[in-house]
Amino acid sequence: MKNFGKRILSVGLVSVMLSTGVNVRACPLDPSIIFYNAVGSTIASAIPKIFEKIYDVITSNYERLTVYLDVEKNKGFRTPEETMKKLDDIVNNKSEIKVYGQEKAKSQMVDALSSVVARIDNIKRHENDVKEIRGNIVYLIGRPGVGKTKMCYAIADAFLKHPDKSSIFLHSESITNESTLGNQLFKTISAKDIGKRRKKNIYGNDGLIGKEEESPMLKHLLTWYDSVVIIDEYEKMKKQSAKPGTTMMVGGMNIPINSAANAPETDNSADEVLRSIASTGKYKFMNTEIDCSRTLFLITTNETREELEKNFGVDGVKGGGVQRLNVIEFDDLTLEACRGIANDLAETVSNVLTDKQGPFKIKSVSFEEKSMEAMANYIFNDKVMQGRAKNKLEDKIYSLFSKRIGKDANKNVEISFDESTNLFSYK
Repeated sequence: MKNFGKRILSVGLVSVMLSTGVNVRACPLDPSIIFYNAVGSTIASAIPKIFEKIYDVITSNYERLTVYLDVEKNKGFRTPEETMKKLDDIVNNKSEIKVYGQEKAKSQMVDALSSVVARIDNIKRHENDVKEIRGNIVYLIGRPGVGKTKMCYAIADAFLKHPDKSSIFLHSESITNESTLGNQLFKTISAKDIGKRRKKNIYGNDGLIGKEEESPMLKHLLTWYDSVVIIDEYEKMKKQSAKPGTTMMVGGMNIPINSAANAPETDNSADEVLRSIASTGKYKFMNTEIDCSRTLFLITTNETREELEKNFGVDGVKGGGVQRLNVIEFDDLTLEACRGIANDLAETVSNVLTDKQGPFKIKSVSFEEKSMEAMANYIFNDKVMQGRAKNKLEDKIYSLFSKRIGKDANKNVEISFDESTNLFSYK
């Protein structure tokens, strides 16, 4: 559409020039004609570029207006009453996103988040009259697969009217060793421009332009004032990012220095920002103060409570003490919780296999009762994966049916799971 608009402008300008007397076929021997044709040619080549620039400005402002209207339409937390009702649904396992077991974690969740609900509502109603403003940071700690990430999604759904718009999920896989974690999460990241604005490098070849752009989280915070930020596998992020002192800034880009002898084992640069947010609800970047008082940060990590308290400092040292630390502690899954996960697995698999628009098109799917128990035991006994073992079982089922894809359409099937071999079969 953009190129089409530019073509229309260019054709229109050439038509105007021809109609106003620019003679493109005049005799080249007449100096005055040559001069006027040269001027006309320069104008003809310049004006389309001017109109192209105007077009870019108009479309850019239109895009900004579209984003603004989208923010206005979708922003906002639920009312305190709605939020607390949805948090109770999580506790009672009535929420759409279910977290099985974890009674202690659910109790701690309600204790931590009820104060957050009240604090945010107080800020929204009284604005500048609030004397003390704190940030809203909650750590969810425990082994992998025990429901931490699931609870984050459930909490985001409880707080936000439109969680798909005003929440952001940041995973450890997005973190590199090219910059510190504080930079990658909260500030700017180095990027390469591979768009139309490429230029020649010193060798005469098309080169990529290095640039600095806002991190995904910073963009999110600047766009959505009421929002939820989920930072998943935080301890992995601190190990994967460049350690302070192992990078240097060259031409606006962070260049790794592999010879740094005294680099720490983990990068705690993001902890400094989180301590500041916990203490004041804000952090400063490039002479700009970022207001996070109405943002809820949910951070999943395998760190222990003792490690978190050490990182936060005692009595408010370096911005935020342990008295401002909200922690939700997850235990290993119980067998009863694993039965609930197995039930979810059976429901998910049945929906996929019986989907009339899907590849399998099976009429009905059922599971043997002893197989349901066997799957629950399998999940319970996998002390490395725990709840994530569900994904492994699902993949095995889909693999089994994919071998005969289309041949079992419109059939009634019963799925069995052999606990001794960890293999599925069906009849």
